[in-house]
Amino acid sequence: MGLLLARNAVTSVGEAYQAAAAEGDAELAAADQAGLYQQSGDVDAARTAYERAIATGHPQYSPAASFEVAVMLDRLGQEQEARSVYRRILASGHPVKGGTAAIDLGNSLAASGGCAGAEEGFQHAANGAWQDAADLATEARERLRSMPRSDQAEHFPGQMSPRSRGIE
Repeated sequence: MGLLLARNAVTSVGEAYQAAAAEGDAELAAADQAGLYQQSGDVDAARTAYERAIATGHPQYSPAASFEVAVMLDRLGQEQEARSVYRRILASGHPVKGGTAAIDLGNSLAASGGCAGAEEGFQHAANGAWQDAADLATEARERLRSMPRSDQAEHFPGQMSPRSRGIE
């Protein structure tokens, strides 16, 4: 879709979505449209477009769009809703997004004092297929075990997934 916008084939994000959807790429179009809305600061439009991508059930775009929604919710301070989305991603079984979601869920729970849930999230990622996430989760789990609860919020500030650390 970004290519269509760059070639001036369309003049708006909505037109770009329609053009890509007409070519049979509705899930990619919705994900791209959401990203463009998010970059422009239109959180509501971004969430609507991500939800459209999620609804396609596409094995790649749906979990990726779900992860973007969770990160967006986390950044907006809607931790409970973000955690719910992270858990749905875990349930999807996606090897990469499941690992990143498990780490971010674990960090979110650790920051709020939910040690048992944090441990479970880190364990899920540590046992996952994506080695980068497994390594980060093992490190985070060891940090969690080694520090007093009073220090956890300071050391687990929320997102620390491979994606937010620039690894993806």
